[in-house]
Amino acid sequence: MAHSLGLESAELPESQDFIDSDDYCILFSEREIREGPIVDEGDRILGKHKGIVHYTIGQRRGLGIASDRPLYVKKINAENNRIVVSGKEGLYSAGFIARGFNLIAVDRLDRPYKVRAKIRLKHEEAEAAIFPHGEDKVKVLFDEPQVAVTPGQSAVLYSGDTVFGGGIIEKAL
Repeated sequence: MAHSLGLESAELPESQDFIDSDDYCILFSEREIREGPIVDEGDRILGKHKGIVHYTIGQRRGLGIASDRPLYVKKINAENNRIVVSGKEGLYSAGFIARGFNLIAVDRLDRPYKVRAKIRLKHEEAEAAIFPHGEDKVKVLFDEPQVAVTPGQSAVLYSGDTVFGGGIIEKAL
């Protein structure tokens, strides 16, 4: 569409970046970044993190902890300043709850719909079903569990070539 309208942006690569850096810590003051524990799913302390802003769900590298198997960030508990890690098997979710959901393809979500869900920029769309879930929330259940469903990320749902709607992931299921 950008080409057909003769827009300069038609030649630019796609990007959702809003800062010109790979270090998102510049968005936070030093007093907001505090060290804390890295724990396993049983709440056993495995090490220390350098501030939760340095980590993302699914991250494996840079954890600074030794283990007999690869460990990944499963959850970031901001309230308690904890990073929870698990094996890769712990990263899979059956679905998610999204808030602030904007419907585009339908006026009301009065029944379940089959959709394809994209949960981050480089995620391959996954078959799913969307269900109403309160005032401005939806529940999305994948046909097959997906890895690293991350609260705070945008989720976009498609029906064919049409955007069905989108919102912010609030909770992985």
